[in-house]
Amino acid sequence: MRYAEWVVAVLVVATTGCSELLPLPKETYRIKSLSVKQAQALVERTLAEHNAHLYLGGLTTLPGEVAEALVMYRHVLFLDGLTTLSGDAAQALAKHRDSLYLNGITTLSDNAAEALAKHEGNLYLDGITALSDNVAEALAKHRDSLSLNGITTLSDNAAEALAKHEGELSLIRLRTISDKAAEALRKKERIFCPTFVPYEKFKR
Repeated sequence: MRYAEWVVAVLVVATTGCSELLPLPKETYRIKSLSVKQAQALVERTLAEHNAHLYLGGLTTLPGEVAEALVMYRHVLFLDGLTTLSGDAAQALAKHRDSLYLNGITTLSDNAAEALAKHEGNLYLDGITALSDNVAEALAKHRDSLSLNGITTLSDNAAEALAKHEGELSLIRLRTISDKAAEALRKKERIFCPTFVPYEKFKR
């Protein structure tokens, strides 16, 4: 494309607001925002390239409709740039079928936790540092590997709820719990909680 034509193309984008006309960068971690059409095109491109991972750590917001488009990517999805998650986006992401990384999320609403519990695949929420009892009970319904390595303390009720989780559970940074909570966690199989639970429990 000649320089004059390139300038015209850029001006069209700038004046119409049609950022969708610009190609997405090859390095997907550089993507800062996505429209629905861009998300659909990105999924198609990534699948065509047979990539087993899609890194979108540059996204800081995720509208529900964009999440709906991204979940068509049936491989590992990294969305660690998100710090919050709406209920609509959580419901959409629950349809994703592979490992889902949301390590930038710092808090979850009850509704978002209920939605993510339906996700089929490993779920990484290592940015969360505290869990309410309701959120713990919701996430305990998740059936695959659940990583909550940012949690440093749990209430008795939250610990008892998570002890019922059926998949692998990782609580590497857990430091402050009552004896009752520790006893509840020790009853769980496939748990990695070095401070309170023998490592052998994780290997079972």
